[in-house]
Amino acid sequence: MSETELSGEQRAAVEATESQVLVVAGAGSGKTRVLTHRVAHLVDTLGIEPDRVLVLTYTRKAAAEMRARLIGMLDADRLEGMFIGTIHGWCLKILNEHGFRIGYRRGVPLTVHRENERSDLVQGVATDLGYLRNGKWRQQLSMARCLAAVDGHGAIDSTELATLVVECGARRMACNAIDYAHMISECRRLLDMGGIRDTLRLEHVVVDEVQDVNADQDRLLRRLAPPAHYYAVGDRRQAIYGFRGARPDLMDTRPGLTVYQLADNYRSVARIVTAANQLMDASGDQLATHMAAVRAQFETLGTIDSMNEMVAK
Repeated sequence: MSETELSGEQRAAVEATESQVLVVAGAGSGKTRVLTHRVAHLVDTLGIEPDRVLVLTYTRKAAAEMRARLIGMLDADRLEGMFIGTIHGWCLKILNEHGFRIGYRRGVPLTVHRENERSDLVQGVATDLGYLRNGKWRQQLSMARCLAAVDGHGAIDSTELATLVVECGARRMACNAIDYAHMISECRRLLDMGGIRDTLRLEHVVVDEVQDVNADQDRLLRRLAPPAHYYAVGDRRQAIYGFRGARPDLMDTRPGLTVYQLADNYRSVARIVTAANQLMDASGDQLATHMAAVRAQFETLGTIDSMNEMVAK
């Protein structure tokens, strides 16, 4: 099947008319093809203005690949105004444009604090408040506990922590700065203000690798869609970012969600796909796709007995 062709199940997913859609795309099922054709379908067939379509990917590399594919399908000027990028990239764009409504400087680009700058800020505030002196923490505090509280991932269970969190936020805003940990929550705070979503005029939100979205990002997406149409592609069995807080269990919890399945595997032969199905079926995931191989069979599948991964290599 060529890059421009679609199978029956792919076409059904691309042309879905429901307002809240999840496409469960197994490995090798043509996920990126479906996503790019979906965006092209919105613009080319349905006549949606490109600036009313938001396309969110997990990495900048994936965004660049998707944009290149779309340019090959549509003229570049037909993508004018469409954001294709990561959720953090989009949040930074929106905060730069509208952050003045929640206290950031109007017309001045935000400074993005890196990990070391975030730690330096917390250490400086803790020192000024007297919680850290001569390298020793007081009030049963620690850098790890303070960072967790400031990021919103840890309990704020003392007056000292509450004071530190407020002061860190005030200092970030005073120097017109933000870090990755707060981009999502600050953008969500902005969206909670009346009229912002109307200003953005988004009609369609398209999300790639939705199994890698964390709880904060999921809450942000629910601020956008509805009212916008929601179209997400993912597969819980391909979730690998739990250590970063990914919540694949949230991907099918939206009210009114319609689920499409991409079950045809174009990458591997039948023996590989059968073995993968047998392994994955043991997970008991009711949303999991049982894959079917499309390629002709010719390889023989073997096994290697190994004490560890390095020996197998």
